[in-house]
Amino acid sequence: MLEALNAEWRRHPPVHHLVAAYLDYKPADQPGAPMSKEQEAELQKLVQASPQISGAPALDTSAWDAFVNKGGEK
Repeated sequence: MLEALNAEWRRHPPVHHLVAAYLDYKPADQPGAPMSKEQEAELQKLVQASPQISGAPALDTSAWDAFVNKGGEK
């Protein structure tokens, strides 16, 4: 199956690969956008100033529970 896929891609390469090759695109060596120390400090202050949620509200599973308790019948 892998050989068939490779053969298909040799005949009809994915468009995003063709565009990347045409534009001579090279992915960045490091993930994410590079930041200066000042930008990192500012981002850290922003994260610390953001409100923190300690827990999510409970989910209402009553419909599922009723379905299961009936034996899953329609």
